[in-house]
Amino acid sequence: MSKSSPPVTRIFSHNVKPGHEKDFEEWSRKLTAKAAEHPGFQNITKIKPSNPQNLEYVIIVHWASYDDLKKWEESDYLRKMIKESEEFTLSVKNIQEDSGMEIWFDWPMKAKSVLKPAFYKQVIIAIVTVVPLIFLMGAITGPIFAGLNLPGPIMILVNVVIMAPLMTVLMPRITKVLHPWLYPTPKAEKK
Repeated sequence: MSKSSPPVTRIFSHNVKPGHEKDFEEWSRKLTAKAAEHPGFQNITKIKPSNPQNLEYVIIVHWASYDDLKKWEESDYLRKMIKESEEFTLSVKNIQEDSGMEIWFDWPMKAKSVLKPAFYKQVIIAIVTVVPLIFLMGAITGPIFAGLNLPGPIMILVNVVIMAPLMTVLMPRITKVLHPWLYPTPKAEKK
């Protein structure tokens, strides 16, 4: 049985040469269309520059697994497209790569406002995930601990040590299932 990796989010920053915004946008549309055909592609969010003096586009790409991302990154098509982009970009940076739900991890300051779901959504997901786990842990470990006469703080510590890996496994899957609700497409991106 193969162990599948959790979903992966990769964030890129593209600094575009002045006057080449349309070139970049056409290039990114072609790249997105091709990526959408690639196994494991989930979605992409493009954030256009707000400052016309600094033409930095931020691209956030979600993949089903790290293996899917790596296969895409090693594709001949992507290499060709990156070479093509050199005509109209000043630089490309890989800002961040992470898996799982952002409520549990820290993101770069530039991307935080874009990547974080609304606070109430984070709270709902945390409650819906954590509360059942607490009851499940109690049902499983309660009878075990009852026979061991462990002090309360030790029982809590053991439950936390068991829950932390469970949350790390569950949150990426919950994020994937609820992705459209957590990260609705910005109005500017809908067409």
